[in-house]
Amino acid sequence: SENQKMKNTNLSKTKLYGRLSFLPRADIQTIIEWLIDQHYILKTKGLYPVLHPTYEGQHYSETITVGKIRNLAKTLESSQYNKQNTSNPEGST
Repeated sequence: SENQKMKNTNLSKTKLYGRLSFLPRADIQTIIEWLIDQHYILKTKGLYPVLHPTYEGQHYSETITVGKIRNLAKTLESSQYNKQNTSNPEGST
Protein backbone atom coordinates (compact mmCIF):
# COMPACT_ATOMS: atom_id res chain seq x y z
CA SER A 1 0.00 0.00 0.00
CA GLU A 2 0.97 3.66 -0.35
CA ASN A 3 1.27 4.11 3.42
CA GLN A 4 3.72 1.24 3.65
CA LYS A 5 5.83 2.76 0.86
CA MET A 6 5.92 6.07 2.74
CA LYS A 7 7.07 4.31 5.91
CA ASN A 8 9.71 2.27 4.08
CA THR A 9 11.24 5.27 2.31
CA ASN A 10 10.96 7.71 5.26
CA LEU A 11 9.66 10.38 2.87
CA SER A 12 7.31 11.61 5.59
CA LYS A 13 10.37 12.64 7.63
CA THR A 14 11.65 15.15 5.06
CA LYS A 15 11.26 18.78 6.11
CA LEU A 16 9.03 19.57 3.10
CA TYR A 17 6.60 16.71 3.68
CA GLY A 18 3.04 17.97 3.99
CA ARG A 19 3.85 21.57 3.06
CA LEU A 20 0.95 21.70 0.59
CA SER A 21 -1.51 19.77 2.73
CA PHE A 22 -3.69 22.88 3.09
CA LEU A 23 -4.39 22.86 -0.67
CA PRO A 24 -6.97 20.64 -2.31
CA ARG A 25 -5.43 17.99 -4.56
CA ALA A 26 -7.18 19.53 -7.61
CA ASP A 27 -5.46 22.89 -6.95
CA ILE A 28 -2.05 21.21 -6.71
CA GLN A 29 -2.71 19.44 -10.01
CA THR A 30 -3.76 22.75 -11.61
CA ILE A 31 -0.59 24.46 -10.36
CA ILE A 32 1.58 21.63 -11.68
CA GLU A 33 -0.12 21.81 -15.08
CA TRP A 34 0.40 25.57 -15.13
CA LEU A 35 4.08 25.18 -14.24
CA ILE A 36 4.47 22.67 -17.08
CA ASP A 37 2.65 24.98 -19.53
CA GLN A 38 4.93 27.86 -18.50
CA HIS A 39 8.02 25.64 -18.93
CA TYR A 40 9.07 25.92 -15.29
CA ILE A 41 8.95 22.15 -14.84
CA LEU A 42 8.72 19.14 -17.11
CA LYS A 43 7.11 15.78 -16.51
CA THR A 44 8.75 12.59 -17.70
CA LYS A 45 6.70 9.95 -19.47
CA GLY A 46 6.30 6.41 -18.34
CA LEU A 47 4.69 4.38 -15.62
CA TYR A 48 6.00 6.67 -12.85
CA PRO A 49 6.23 10.23 -14.18
CA VAL A 50 8.71 12.50 -12.40
CA LEU A 51 8.69 16.31 -12.27
CA HIS A 52 11.98 18.11 -12.97
CA PRO A 53 12.77 21.82 -12.93
CA THR A 54 13.73 23.28 -16.29
CA TYR A 55 16.28 26.03 -16.86
CA GLU A 56 13.41 28.54 -16.63
CA GLY A 57 12.26 26.89 -13.42
CA GLN A 58 15.69 27.11 -11.87
CA HIS A 59 15.90 30.77 -12.88
CA TYR A 60 12.24 31.68 -12.35
CA SER A 61 13.15 34.93 -10.62
CA GLU A 62 14.46 36.19 -13.96
CA THR A 63 11.27 35.37 -15.88
CA ILE A 64 8.33 35.41 -13.48
CA THR A 65 6.14 38.47 -13.74
CA VAL A 66 3.12 39.84 -11.94
CA GLY A 67 1.14 39.04 -15.08
CA LYS A 68 2.14 35.39 -14.91
CA ILE A 69 1.14 35.18 -11.24
CA ARG A 70 -2.21 36.79 -12.09
CA ASN A 71 -2.61 34.24 -14.88
CA LEU A 72 -2.02 31.43 -12.38
CA ALA A 73 -4.58 32.94 -10.00
CA LYS A 74 -7.15 33.14 -12.82
CA THR A 75 -6.36 29.56 -13.80
CA LEU A 76 -6.98 28.42 -10.22
CA GLU A 77 -10.19 30.42 -9.96
CA SER A 78 -11.41 28.99 -13.25
CA SER A 79 -10.52 25.47 -12.13
CA GLN A 80 -12.41 25.91 -8.86
CA TYR A 81 -15.40 27.45 -10.68
CA ASN A 82 -15.51 24.58 -13.17
CA LYS A 83 -15.22 22.01 -10.37
CA GLN A 84 -18.13 23.61 -8.50
CA ASN A 85 -20.32 23.75 -11.59
CA THR A 86 -19.67 20.15 -12.61
CA SER A 87 -20.21 18.81 -9.10
CA ASN A 88 -23.41 20.84 -8.58
CA PRO A 89 -24.97 21.84 -11.91
CA GLU A 90 -27.84 24.32 -11.85
CA GLY A 91 -31.19 22.75 -11.32
CA SER A 92 -29.91 19.63 -9.58
CA THR A 93 -30.79 18.84 -6.02
